[in-house]
Amino acid sequence: GTYGKTDAVKITGEIKDVAVEYNRAFPVGAYSTIVLPFDVNTANVSGLQAVLYYNGIGKDKNGKDAVKMKVLWAEKGVIKNADGTCCKTYEHTTISANTPYLVKMKNAEFKVDGKVTLKATTEAVTNNPEWEWEFRGTWQYKKWESGDPELGVAYGFAASSSADNKIQVGDFVKVGVGAWIRSMRAYLVKSDVAPVQTIRANGNYVMRPTV
Repeated sequence: GTYGKTDAVKITGEIKDVAVEYNRAFPVGAYSTIVLPFDVNTANVSGLQAVLYYNGIGKDKNGKDAVKMKVLWAEKGVIKNADGTCCKTYEHTTISANTPYLVKMKNAEFKVDGKVTLKATTEAVTNNPEWEWEFRGTWQYKKWESGDPELGVAYGFAASSSADNKIQVGDFVKVGVGAWIRSMRAYLVKSDVAPVQTIRANGNYVMRPTV
């Protein structure tokens, strides 16, 4: 099928041996969120530099709450050790369907080499009973309007820069009224959608993932 910007992605059953074309322009050298309806090995994605997955909330060096991301795979040299030294070697592995990730691209195109198997659409969420916050993937365009219970407890990764707000592409920012997100992306939200803000928006922390 072909999906436009506001169409809902809905796959009702497994479809094997499919060639896919992902028409999305990724920012080069910055992190973007992604959810895929198929498994794919990192070796079969052209232009990919790193893939990270959500690992709950931890503390930064100042004792503040901050997002933890772990490395699923990265090209050697892309992710440095915590002490700034270089660099762990990662074996190629699978990016799983129906799972939200952060990806860093060296090309604007996420090109899948070869055929894949489309998986039935399921809720795309990374969470844990011990975590207050979950990483939630989207299968349809969403816009946060006034009164949305997620306002104040939802955070996303900026797809565009804003000089007025000192936001750069890939920064981790709080979602406000009028903000929107397309399908096959992801954002962080408090699991019980309670109106309590406890997490710090800090893109730099997210971009220093643990190995």
